[in-house]
Amino acid sequence: MNKIILGFQLAYHRKLRNWSQEHLAEIVECASCTISRIERGKQYPRVELYEKLCNVFNDWVVDGADVFMDDVSKLQTAKTDLLIAIHSGCHEKIERVLNHFGAVMDSENIEHQQYNLIAALVCLREKGVTIKEFKEKCVRIFERRRRVPKVEDIPKLRLSRIEHMILCQYAWAYFEEGYFNEAEAILKALLKNCFTFNNLFNRKRCISLSTNIAKISYCKKNFEAVHECVGFLIYNFVNSNDAKNIRDCLELLEKIYIEEGNEEAAEIVRSFRDSSARMINYLQYRMNANK
Repeated sequence: MNKIILGFQLAYHRKLRNWSQEHLAEIVECASCTISRIERGKQYPRVELYEKLCNVFNDWVVDGADVFMDDVSKLQTAKTDLLIAIHSGCHEKIERVLNHFGAVMDSENIEHQQYNLIAALVCLREKGVTIKEFKEKCVRIFERRRRVPKVEDIPKLRLSRIEHMILCQYAWAYFEEGYFNEAEAILKALLKNCFTFNNLFNRKRCISLSTNIAKISYCKKNFEAVHECVGFLIYNFVNSNDAKNIRDCLELLEKIYIEEGNEEAAEIVRSFRDSSARMINYLQYRMNANK
């Protein structure tokens, strides 16, 4: 991507929010003339500024590789990989990705420190860190940048991706302690935050948050809330390209098994596909009936 197109995209997303160049410059802590030069296609943002712009405009789809900045591309990939690993909870995967992130991170950058520390902390859970210690460390990691917000303030704050993940981990620690109300309150606040700042990252986070809220609702025996969460998840799944791809794959599998003469496998696939369709239709009917 050349400088002119990049600058046009930045200006588009800034104007979409009715922000002046001066206001954006204040948010990302740079001179307004720097924003002006980037938008006019006169220069690329430096690595640190690029990261700040990505945090402010999560829907600003500009890959570091597209702007010919290898360092940015490697760093952004490492950060995304680390978030995915933390979300998976797989310690082996986290440690593997963490080693790669350590090689490209800026040790003086507070946000990079947060990525590194929360990933390492999640790994330590397996090695005996108590839930109380885990929560205390989550707070300290978050507060390297700013104070942990009150639950009621979370929906209104522009959170970075790593701040969002830290608060999720913090909430889930409450769940593991059996404090379901506290965990639910934080996760619901984060869900509202995702709807307030509607971007690609937050849309994906809605799925995970809704799943965890459903688990908490089940533990609280609030089955109606479970139905609402599951209905939301099914609705998003059905209306995504993933659902169509899965249906297409199942149809292909069935055809292959029939061609191979494996009727048993074909019937299993057919039965799964038909049962899934009936389940989805029922959940959609229930969800529409409750509106």
